[in-house]
Amino acid sequence: MIEADVYEPLGRFDGEFRDAFAKNAEAMFDGLVRESGIDVRENRKTLAELRQLNTSAEKVQSKLDCLQSFRTLLTLAWIAAAGVLFWNFLADSDLFSFPFDSLFDDSGITIIVLLVGVAAAALCFFCLSPSIKSRRSALASLQEKIKTVKTKAWDQMAPLNALFDWDHTARLVEQTVPRIKLDPYFNESRMTELVEDFGWDCFEDPDRSVLCSQSGEINGNPFVVAQTLRKSTGTKTYHGSLRISWRETVSDSEGRPRTVTRSQTLYASVDKPIPVYSEEKFLLFGNDATPELSFSRRPSGLANVGDGFWDRRKKDRAVKKLESFSRNLDDDNNFTMMANKEFEVLFNCTNRSSEVHFRMLFTPLAQQQMILLLKDPKRIGYGDDFLMEKRRKINKVVPKHLANTRIDTDPSQFYDYDYDQIRRKFLDFNNDFFKSVYFSLAPLLAVPLFQQTRTHKSIYGLGPSFPSYWEHESQANYHGEEKFKHAQSVTRNILKAKITDTCSDTQSVAVTAYGYRGEPRTDYVSKFGGDGRFHDVPVHWTEYLPVSRTTTMVASPRKELSLPKYRELRDAGEWQKVFRNWGNVNPNFRRAIVSFVQPPQ
Repeated sequence: MIEADVYEPLGRFDGEFRDAFAKNAEAMFDGLVRESGIDVRENRKTLAELRQLNTSAEKVQSKLDCLQSFRTLLTLAWIAAAGVLFWNFLADSDLFSFPFDSLFDDSGITIIVLLVGVAAAALCFFCLSPSIKSRRSALASLQEKIKTVKTKAWDQMAPLNALFDWDHTARLVEQTVPRIKLDPYFNESRMTELVEDFGWDCFEDPDRSVLCSQSGEINGNPFVVAQTLRKSTGTKTYHGSLRISWRETVSDSEGRPRTVTRSQTLYASVDKPIPVYSEEKFLLFGNDATPELSFSRRPSGLANVGDGFWDRRKKDRAVKKLESFSRNLDDDNNFTMMANKEFEVLFNCTNRSSEVHFRMLFTPLAQQQMILLLKDPKRIGYGDDFLMEKRRKINKVVPKHLANTRIDTDPSQFYDYDYDQIRRKFLDFNNDFFKSVYFSLAPLLAVPLFQQTRTHKSIYGLGPSFPSYWEHESQANYHGEEKFKHAQSVTRNILKAKITDTCSDTQSVAVTAYGYRGEPRTDYVSKFGGDGRFHDVPVHWTEYLPVSRTTTMVASPRKELSLPKYRELRDAGEWQKVFRNWGNVNPNFRRAIVSFVQPPQ
């Protein structure tokens, strides 16, 4: 366990944290295996048997496909032969007046065609069909055995699958880097701290819904890693066309008039508003250091520039541009270039509100560590891939790599009937999660003052509390939009949560799904045609009209009831012992919270 502050995020990850986390993850997984009591060797034998059965089934399926294709070919052959013979019969018969001659005048060829048709039919019906039927039966038997063996494998892994929980990843992070602590869930106390002590507006935006959130603290300073869905208004271009024709008189080569028909396709388009949905993953961090300072930065594109002649020229031009900007006294910008020109060029931040406070925050040590983080010469992390914004006490980091990381720790992603696959999923996810979240925090860890500044509440503690509305929205989105959306909604839905009632151990939450129904519309756009007249070209488009639906969801922290106890109540159909008057419904476990949606009325 490494207890010191993390002032060298890149070096500490490379030299300590990466290997320590990997070892802790392996140790945790091995502990879960021992606790589950599963027989790994027996599971591997079962999987070997399953692979053998799958191989046999694939071979049978391949032969069956060949036989079926051959039978189809033979069927076509005897049908063709029968058709030819029937044609010749009609052509030679005196009973019918047929306009064509027979296909074959030679009776020997006719006999050959007859024999081919009879042979094809006999081979098809007496040889191939029984063989196909036999192989279908064999394939069905193999598939039944595969199903049985797979069920056996699932049963073997069931004790291990049942032990996975939302909190395992959080415990691994804390075990590896004690300065980083993750909350069981994003509670009201944590949100109140961010709002009242740090001035966070908590994104009370009706067009934004929280898909997933993970709160925690760095040495007592709160942070939130979140994934949100946002609705904005975009524009879509709809196209339409109209085919017109007209007759006109022209003169031929000899000067005589004649009438011709001409045609033309007229095209038109209209732009109409549509709802556009986008997801964003980011990190918010509250800290009292330099509370008057605000700035923003984005990747400079110079972090990975080499040392060649043109590379040096590119850097020199960037330095001269900053120097010129620093000397400009004609605007209101207070930017004064620091002595560390490399830091200024790479960090790419000229809109700081206070040069004094900026230098207090970015000490020489912070500058050095930020440069290492941005350049990342050994490709340990992700380099300069993040936007960073500080607005007084709230810091926002938007790393590009976080967009490709799954930040919810849903244990169901590890479930499998194959022990080796479970192990791979568990270790790969946790190692990827740690690296991604760690380097999202790294720009903050690189600034020592952020860790040296502690809040009043971090000293005396926050105390337990109910989940915040961000957590409720995460819960609702985890249940899925389908459980909440309006029946006529044809778009994605923004789920907003509002607490309506709080009891001693539960919260009733009103979840409103905001979506849009689509109404077909037609606009007529006037276009001038080659016939010398205007025509109305129809353009069909969709008008999106808002619809909403509110559903009740009940949520509660697990508190005294452990996860196994909840499962026991669920399996016994006794959820009313926990949530009164709700009956037996299938709940959702998410970290230290259990929730479920009101059954349809």
